[in-house]
Amino acid sequence: GEGKGSCFFFELPAYTKQSTLRHIISRINTPKGVSVKTPSSDSRCSLISSPAMNQPMATSISKSEISMNICKHILIVDDSVLNRKMISRSLKSIANVIDEADDGDKAVDKIIEKGIDYYDVILIDFHMPRMNGPDAVKAMKNLGCTSTIFGFTGTSDELDKQMFINNGAVDVLEKPLTLNAFRLAIQKYIN
Repeated sequence: GEGKGSCFFFELPAYTKQSTLRHIISRINTPKGVSVKTPSSDSRCSLISSPAMNQPMATSISKSEISMNICKHILIVDDSVLNRKMISRSLKSIANVIDEADDGDKAVDKIIEKGIDYYDVILIDFHMPRMNGPDAVKAMKNLGCTSTIFGFTGTSDELDKQMFINNGAVDVLEKPLTLNAFRLAIQKYIN
């Protein structure tokens, strides 16, 4: 009948910091009868409509205001300071925290120090002086590490890639690592 509408809701996965999400929600012009809820347990918001609502929601939020943080914590392991810094810079828009280690043994120490489930993603080079990437991956997995681990290497040697996979990496990315390649890998293995 007239004056009645549908009651509906939808969730928008935002994968961003709660403070950013609250700022975005504060910018939404919510018509009478609409409530916006942000649970504290994750980064999703729900827009709830009442049957009496008969006007569209309007927002003026630009894409640049929405944080693209898809990982909370990333660990980059490479013996080259330059490589670590370049990768950190290119990934800072999609992570809250980026830690670095200069060798496989130090990466294992970070897992012990921070916890087996602290890092969402670990990017680890193959060739390092004290402990190579595949051996470090195996050691982390033996500790019970739940992180999604990507090997990365400057060579296209299939044997190197297979060593990473056999020891627990989900995939091997090639250097130079681009943000787009990393995003695609994250979408494939995490989302």
